[in-house]
Amino acid sequence: MAVINNITISEAEFTRMQELGTAHILMRAFKDNVRFDNVEAIIKDSKTKKGLEDIFKLNNKTIFKFKLPIDKKTPEGKWLTTFYLQQQKMLKEFSNAKFKVFNREGGFMQFITDLIRAKFNIPRKDTWNPADIWLIKEPMVFRKKIEKELEGPSGTQTVKELNAIMRSMFKKEKL
Repeated sequence: MAVINNITISEAEFTRMQELGTAHILMRAFKDNVRFDNVEAIIKDSKTKKGLEDIFKLNNKTIFKFKLPIDKKTPEGKWLTTFYLQQQKMLKEFSNAKFKVFNREGGFMQFITDLIRAKFNIPRKDTWNPADIWLIKEPMVFRKKIEKELEGPSGTQTVKELNAIMRSMFKKEKL
């Protein structure tokens, strides 16, 4: 358990919030074409700020108070800096990507979790853990491609084959 701004939160729940925060910032950058030129710009953008405020709540208690000026030594200041740097790096590495889905839970993540459980008898995604956040151009196209490539009874394919399919999609900046 961690205590952040006098609120006790499990490490797992706080990690979930961090990953959802990252996904939110990346969605704003890629899908909504919002570019944050500095850490403060994240808070100045009302839609982004509201999204982060909604994410960083536990039982209606506000864990992070996103306000200006940002004190980069506080937990929220450190995380805002991390979100800003992640966004900068992703935009640099994948500047031409046209991601449509920014998924940490449900959707494609649930598809992959169910797939590795059914095909490879791996009960938890964190055992295999290919990603915490998925950025995808066409999720249904990739689901169908992965399902087609892995057709057949359980045990006839390997995790290595799945990784090769996904690595190919990653190199093409589609996943």
